[in-house]
Amino acid sequence: LRWAFNSGQWQPTMEQFVTALSMIQQEERKKVSGYLFKRDVKSALTGRLMIRAAVRKALSLKNVDIKLQRTDNGRPFLEQTSGTNSNFDFNISHQDELVVLASEFHGRIGVDTMAIDRPIGSKSLDKFFETMKRQFKMNEWKFIKSAPCDKSKLFNFLRLWCMKESYVKALGDGIGFQLSRIE
Repeated sequence: LRWAFNSGQWQPTMEQFVTALSMIQQEERKKVSGYLFKRDVKSALTGRLMIRAAVRKALSLKNVDIKLQRTDNGRPFLEQTSGTNSNFDFNISHQDELVVLASEFHGRIGVDTMAIDRPIGSKSLDKFFETMKRQFKMNEWKFIKSAPCDKSKLFNFLRLWCMKESYVKALGDGIGFQLSRIE
């Protein structure tokens, strides 16, 4: 399954929001409720609901039978109980209001998303790239900088960044993994 959802378009009533919260595990409710901004709360909740919908669809489980856990590095996984498929894997990512999910039956999967128009702060693109220099190999920088304009260069950068992040998320190694180790 490959799903994307704009959580900004979801405008639940308070009753609908409470119902949605009740559909996820207590640990997840605490985590979702810990976000500061409403947009982030909705995106995090949407991601957890998407995971449950994917598991229900792929494995024909009832929501109450779905037990999600997290690795020490925070990667979600399905707790193995009778009737679950140990080969089923999934991953989510959200930025701003975009939430994406990918799932797979044969092997690990990771997914990442970034907004192309996301500001890079007050830095120029060249200064931003300078601070990120260690994350990419020379051939990757050639690809990034080969674009004809700054917007395209940023697009190339974010494309490679998301591919690397997706790979690391599939491994489940967390943010301690040096992205420069992969090309």
